[in-house]
Amino acid sequence: MKNHRIGGEYYYTPALLFKKKKISFDEYVRTNFPDKFYSFTGGGYFSIALILKNLAFRSKDEVLLPSYICPTVLIPFKKQKINYRFYKINEHLKVDIRDLQKKITPDVKAVFFINYFGFPQDEDVKTFLKELKQQGLIIIEDLVQSFFSRSELIGNYAFNSLRKFMPVDGSIIISDQELTNDHMVNFTKYFFYRLGGRYFKYLVIKLGSTRDNFFLDLFKKAEKYYYTTDTFGFNTYNSYIFSKFDIGQLCSKRISHFNILLCEFEKYSLFNPLPDNVTPLSFPIIIENRDKVRSQLAKKNIFCPVHWKLSDEINKKEFEESWYLSEKILSIPVNENIHDADLKYLVQNLVDNLSTY
Repeated sequence: MKNHRIGGEYYYTPALLFKKKKISFDEYVRTNFPDKFYSFTGGGYFSIALILKNLAFRSKDEVLLPSYICPTVLIPFKKQKINYRFYKINEHLKVDIRDLQKKITPDVKAVFFINYFGFPQDEDVKTFLKELKQQGLIIIEDLVQSFFSRSELIGNYAFNSLRKFMPVDGSIIISDQELTNDHMVNFTKYFFYRLGGRYFKYLVIKLGSTRDNFFLDLFKKAEKYYYTTDTFGFNTYNSYIFSKFDIGQLCSKRISHFNILLCEFEKYSLFNPLPDNVTPLSFPIIIENRDKVRSQLAKKNIFCPVHWKLSDEINKKEFEESWYLSEKILSIPVNENIHDADLKYLVQNLVDNLSTY
């Protein structure tokens, strides 16, 4: 019987190391984002930190952040003692233009926005953000969930995180002007623990190893070291692994899996339809009893993340739409490691659990 294990941290087979090179990260970026400046870092967190350092904030300057945001994004703002406030995101994960406009004051230096789950913001939002950019505000665009989607860049600065889509640590900052970069550390304890975790996860899935807790412990140890430096670079090993992936195939698999799940679970889907230009991060659904369903799926080796459990800093009364999503959203994996038998298993277990709760 196949050892189904769906979701969780990405991994790759040792055979990947010997595959023919497809495209380098540098080539991919320059092909898809021409006429820009580029800075490479070890991940999205390090890219945010570098962008903020280059903006030279004064003590009274503020950044406006979306109310639907991963708590870890706040860490570099806190470390650099940068003031921030939140603006509203509606129940469809779109920027509330009216609320954002209301919160712009002379002290606001930058606006940070997110393209959630691979889906770009609506055209009216893009137009408004372009107007703010023309007025002199700095626009920071979070491409972490949308890097492989084909959409116009809005931000003065845009950044991604490869580990959200593949077993590679790295990030690119795409900017209108060149950044001043600190010396980057290329190998850390984080890197080695993460590498070990991916290798042992492969053993569990492909060879039937029973050492589940070992690879999970390695991933947990890696995360402890992720935020210990602000200068983790995009090292040669991660660059090498990226070059072995067929990005077109990676995107087409995600699109195919998303559309199959959409046909089965349309009434739960946060997004419908899937536009031609979008490569989705996952298949997000909105359900009651989210935590119970998630727990039952985990018992069947289907691991679904929550994007995200919000920080207590975000006021529940003012940002009730964001809290509604945070309490009911579940991200169903759609990555390329999911094969036909896995997908059938995933669909059947979703049907069983969604009908139960």
